[in-house]
Amino acid sequence: MKCSSGLPVRFWVFGYGSLIWKPGFSYTSKTVGYVKGFSLKFWQGNCTHRGTPEKPGRVATLITDKNALAWGVAYEVVGPEQTEEAYEHLNMRECNLGGYQTCITDFHAHAGDDSTALVSTLPVVVYIATEENPHYVGASSIDTMALDIASAEGQCGHNVEYLMKLTRFFHEEDLLDDELFALERAVMRILDERGVPLSSLMNHSCCPLNDVPELETSAHDRENFSAFWWEKIRSAPSWRAALEDVEKDRGSNDIESLTICGTIKEATSKTVKVVV
Repeated sequence: MKCSSGLPVRFWVFGYGSLIWKPGFSYTSKTVGYVKGFSLKFWQGNCTHRGTPEKPGRVATLITDKNALAWGVAYEVVGPEQTEEAYEHLNMRECNLGGYQTCITDFHAHAGDDSTALVSTLPVVVYIATEENPHYVGASSIDTMALDIASAEGQCGHNVEYLMKLTRFFHEEDLLDDELFALERAVMRILDERGVPLSSLMNHSCCPLNDVPELETSAHDRENFSAFWWEKIRSAPSWRAALEDVEKDRGSNDIESLTICGTIKEATSKTVKVVV
């Protein structure tokens, strides 16, 4: 059955990259599992969310590999409202900006997850980046990919954060991917060599607005504060240090909502959004 827009009233979407921790659309249920015949690779370039045209980042895609399987999360989308929201969001995020194409394959629920216990397989929509898209960068050595990731940053945060959020999912779910873990170790070595703490690159990404504390500037100071703020963020080793710099250099009273800074410093896992 399809809704009035022509979309099915119920379908499943498989996420294996940032869709794991930030789907960006409403869904009815989700379950951890895998798709067969694909392997996870950091062969897709990214010039917006995790990199720039001058220094592209690397994000995950799936490569056809008949003997492999790729882990991720399947999201169940039900009803006209959810299906239309998911379709519009994913079409912009994955296809228009990311260069991904869609395919349909079978999803297998994780043995330890009984939310789909009565269903052995589910047909899922998968977004895959192919060699034909302009952002595709292809295979490289682990060291080369690690250097690319350790050196790239985009609108949604550092490329290292993307990798670490993906590996955290694998660790928490007790899943294995030898190449992914090798890439994680190689990136950590580079950060150690550079003296860059991992914490300084984490939790700076664009996230749901209801999770983001806001610092509202006065009308007189909006333009200058925004530029000043982002200069401090890019040069500071952490959100805590950046906020302390703001207080020190500009005083504690020239921003209407600066009283929340103390709370933000203690909750360094939060992202700060400057409203301009």
